[in-house]
Amino acid sequence: MGWSSAGHIFDPVARALIDTGVDGPTKRKVLGDLIKRLQDGDWDTEDESLEQFLDDPDVVAAFADHGIRMQVDPEAELAAARAEIDELRGRVAELEHQLATRGT
Repeated sequence: MGWSSAGHIFDPVARALIDTGVDGPTKRKVLGDLIKRLQDGDWDTEDESLEQFLDDPDVVAAFADHGIRMQVDPEAELAAARAEIDELRGRVAELEHQLATRGT
């Protein structure tokens, strides 16, 4: 049976390292060591903690170093990419219009 409560150990440590501005390599090393220890204790909800820190590349890398990655939904990824393209097309059209009407 897995240790589902380990997030209450990992999450505050990760948050403290981020909030205090610890440099990336140190953060990755410290969290990597912690992830390893928690996994040795059969931590089975790593993905839930990872999800909270997806905006920090060092935390994401620490998890990846220990085999934990977010599963990507290809359909959702494609929809997001299409939305970004549509937004960029709109911005391009807006800028082209501004250039065309400049000085008239």
